[in-house]
Amino acid sequence: MYENFNITLFIVAGIIIYFYFKNDNNNQLGGNGTSSEFSSSESSGELSDKPFKYKKATIYGGGVFLLLIVIGVIFYYIGNSNCEECNHLSTNKSNNKVAYATNCIDLRFIDESHTFLEKMFGKNSYESFVVPGPSLALYTKTVDNNKVKLDDDFYKAWIKGLYFARKLHNAEFIVLIDHEDCGYYKERYKTDNGFNKNFTDLNNSEKISIQNNTMKETIDQLVVDLRQFKDPYVPNSDLNFNGMKIYGYFVNLDGIYTKVYERDI
Repeated sequence: MYENFNITLFIVAGIIIYFYFKNDNNNQLGGNGTSSEFSSSESSGELSDKPFKYKKATIYGGGVFLLLIVIGVIFYYIGNSNCEECNHLSTNKSNNKVAYATNCIDLRFIDESHTFLEKMFGKNSYESFVVPGPSLALYTKTVDNNKVKLDDDFYKAWIKGLYFARKLHNAEFIVLIDHEDCGYYKERYKTDNGFNKNFTDLNNSEKISIQNNTMKETIDQLVVDLRQFKDPYVPNSDLNFNGMKIYGYFVNLDGIYTKVYERDI
């Protein structure tokens, strides 16, 4: 939305400047494109260069007009460049396919996440579930040879949301979005929660690597869970998640989104 506004603003500014130069030129030429000073000079055998200056001003106005349009187009593409992977889903806008998107509660990324998802799926074509550190909140870890969820309440709420997104709106995509400098990872990714490292002890590249690997492991386990899903509300229901796709993305502090992983269910 903002990118379209920027390019429109530059185009309107360019048009105004162009007609300003053009009208100023006509006023100085007496409204008929002929300078009275030029006419008198011509009759006396002396040629004035002012009409050429007026034409030059019009050319300058046109040049500024074109320059502003070019700047507006550049701003438009810069505004869209933070989505490295969204073009492959852009056709969903015309097909009205629905996504079940999960992004973090971090206030720094809420607006950016919605902008990113609109570019991928179109306006009002995704359902948003907000949870701290999505990949870690849904993460499965092994305890005493049993697979358990790190935060089971988050997982149960997420599954219920997905169930109704599929049942009511036939959602076809699942999107998980992690981000750099995640506070939830700092709080929960610790040795006393069964991990072999404390997240806060790592450098930035190690943190991103941990998050991306966790995203992959979480998506792999979600695929297993969703393939085995049984409707808890309707006996003998044929509702399932077969054919859905899961995408995992990571966004850095500059707002650049990178696809980490994807799986078919």
